[in-house]
Amino acid sequence: MDLSAALRPVLTLAMVAVTSTLAACGPDCQSSCLKLYSENECDIQVPGVSREQLLRECNTTCDNALDATGEIRPEYKPNEFTPSDKSLTIENDREAALWMDCVDENACLKLEEGYCSGIGI
Repeated sequence: MDLSAALRPVLTLAMVAVTSTLAACGPDCQSSCLKLYSENECDIQVPGVSREQLLRECNTTCDNALDATGEIRPEYKPNEFTPSDKSLTIENDREAALWMDCVDENACLKLEEGYCSGIGI
């Protein structure tokens, strides 16, 4: 019996399992930003700023935070309401992960009201 032919079904199952696991890893910068600013999702708008610019700034801020290691600062609480006059920005990978989970877990109305702050223009 050809060993490669015997291993082919096992390898195929292993590849399917790995692909399924990777696909279910949770939110990322792109999916979080799209949820906020895509017209098919929350469609949050900022007067005078294009959707493309909002998406670009969101992805850039999130990606930059992911590149910086650090701890979650005590004042960074995206799951709490943040008034519009208070600036809150994600600064590191752990804060970015917390922010992405917050966006993923909340409804658009709550996001528009000031929850999951940390990325904005």
